[in-house]
Amino acid sequence: MQALRVIEKVASKIAPGRAPFFTTAQVVKALEIIGAEKGVGRKKLSEALGLGEGTIRTLVKHLKNENLLKFQVQG
Repeated sequence: MQALRVIEKVASKIAPGRAPFFTTAQVVKALEIIGAEKGVGRKKLSEALGLGEGTIRTLVKHLKNENLLKFQVQG
């Protein structure tokens, strides 16, 4: 049950401005994709979830804020 609350928190608004344009289902799908593949980028997540890259940046930020994600910059 706590996992559901965390996912709902990720999908909610955390700062002034617009509410996120992603759903709890898209948060779960993002976590599945990230967990299944190593080195998933924003572009691939964007295509898989049907969201813009800016929205994916926000989603990733929310996941990181909840300690559900840590990432490395590849260069």
